[in-house]
Amino acid sequence: MRFWPAAVLIVTIAPATGVAAGNAVDDIATLYANAVFDEALALAARATADSTTPTADLQPLRRLKLLCEVALGHDVDAARTAEDIVRVEPIPSASEADLPPPVQKLLGEVRTKVVPALVRDRYQRGRARLEQKDYAHALEDFELVISLVDTGALTSSSQAALADIRLLASGFVDLTRAKASASAAEPAPAPHATAAPAARTRQITRPEAIVEK
Repeated sequence: MRFWPAAVLIVTIAPATGVAAGNAVDDIATLYANAVFDEALALAARATADSTTPTADLQPLRRLKLLCEVALGHDVDAARTAEDIVRVEPIPSASEADLPPPVQKLLGEVRTKVVPALVRDRYQRGRARLEQKDYAHALEDFELVISLVDTGALTSSSQAALADIRLLASGFVDLTRAKASASAAEPAPAPHATAAPAARTRQITRPEAIVEK
């Protein structure tokens, strides 16, 4: 069983936004600090699976869950949790450097496996969004592709295999920006003139004289 001091949690677990979620994070962190790993893990697993947990609070809870799993030696579960973290944060955050070395090592290993597929997926999504003229999100996708290849989280062979995609993404960044600028410069279409409704005419029948016989 491995344990790291509670100070680790202070720098790695972002504050939660909701009151209930914030209490859960605090409670789990306290349990971890007191080496009550089983109970802390159970609470973290329940909170991350709860559909009412705010999205912003999931990553802090996943980090706590990962710390407990690594401390307890639950290697398979820890690898799965690490993958969940990496898919949300494929680029390491600054606070990740303060995590225990074994946890950093695990996250790094998971990134080398997961990031190449993420690069290809985001590149294809960027192409689709560009065709749909969703320039803002397409630009985000292409820029993320470049960042993922350049972060150093990949092996040298993976970087070499993704070099062409990175080059294409760089070109699409320029193309997307140009199309976005051109679209913004286009004049707004003139409003269509609405034809006045045709005046209704009433057909008047001239009265005919009635001749009594």
